[in-house]
Amino acid sequence: MVMPLDQQERLALCDLLIKLGPEAPTLCEGWTTLDLVAHLVVRENHLRRVGGLTAREKELGFAGLVERLRSGPPLVWQIPGVRKLVNGLEFFIHHEDVRRANGLPPRNGPPELENLSWRLLGFLAWPAARRLRPFSLVLDSHEGRRRTFRPRRRRHVGRTAQ
Repeated sequence: MVMPLDQQERLALCDLLIKLGPEAPTLCEGWTTLDLVAHLVVRENHLRRVGGLTAREKELGFAGLVERLRSGPPLVWQIPGVRKLVNGLEFFIHHEDVRRANGLPPRNGPPELENLSWRLLGFLAWPAARRLRPFSLVLDSHEGRRRTFRPRRRRHVGRTAQ
């Protein structure tokens, strides 16, 4: 049985975190690897955000946080569609944040991840296209795919002709 994409990325990220230690830089501005792993644990384990959770989680220590992350998500995050859509891309992106900040080259993701990224980018492009009005946003993939997002015209609501 093939391991789900999010689980592959989760385990690979945890291995890299342990190799680099808690003070390694990330591409997330102002965050070390300790901050990043605390963020990921809080994100998965505390659906209601309460101030101070990240600091409280850091009390587990770096190794404890990495092991908590490695052990897998709570039940709600194990729903196949949720885990693929939300966690697959999240772990891939943060894995790259850590790799690139520490001089490691970018990886070519599996085709499943590339397709997922392309779909999610399309979903996220609409809000960006609205802010670019009157210009369009064009996304090009490495494989030659292209998507164009044109801002929707605002409907003018006013008086009707009498």
